[in-house]
Amino acid sequence: MFAGQVTSFFLFLSPGQMMWTIHKRKDVEDFMPIPLVAGVMNCLMWVFYGLPFVTKSNVLIVTINSLGLAMELFYVAVYYYYAHLQKKRWKSRTYVMLMFIVIIVAFILFAGLTLEVFPRHSRGTIAGWASTIFSICLYASPLSAMWTVWTTKSVEYLPLLICCANLLNGTTWAGYALIRMDYFVLVSNGIGAILGVLQLLLYATFRKPGGGDDDKKKSPQKQDLELGSIGNLTRVGN
Repeated sequence: MFAGQVTSFFLFLSPGQMMWTIHKRKDVEDFMPIPLVAGVMNCLMWVFYGLPFVTKSNVLIVTINSLGLAMELFYVAVYYYYAHLQKKRWKSRTYVMLMFIVIIVAFILFAGLTLEVFPRHSRGTIAGWASTIFSICLYASPLSAMWTVWTTKSVEYLPLLICCANLLNGTTWAGYALIRMDYFVLVSNGIGAILGVLQLLLYATFRKPGGGDDDKKKSPQKQDLELGSIGNLTRVGN
């Protein structure tokens, strides 16, 4: 499943542009940390799901999400470093650290209870449903950006490359899930592929000829929405 690994890797690289913007400006401005922290939890859940004492023969899911986890942790660290100037509660260092601690504790409790309480033949089901539910929540997050496009009749808030990558990643991993008959991977990525199609349909509907929307300077609001969309791409391999 080399294609899935490649698409997932490039999806994990997507937030890099936002991190570079934060680095250049030395401030997180209107970027929200929630998608990044959620991405860490998502990768943790799918790495756990793919471990040999939970499910069998899921090396691809473990490897790509392990790489994604390392990259997401780096993005969170960059955000935390430049959040020192933020006085807004939702973007402060304290809030970022609190969110991070909460997801780590929640993951440790979930993994511990799953291993201790449930027999091996049930662990894959429990971990799979939990990972799938979390992935669906992440996939649903770009709906706010889609609503903005619908109300403003402008694609300024819907990055084309991210939409294409979302669709490509969802269809690739959904195909992998069909081959392996892994319904947990299929459900989450199938929903992601459907949302990717809807995003591209919206883009095609409201795209102005001549690229007028794309030539506008990105506002902090747009950047915030883009980061939200990118963060939701970190459920790769799920």
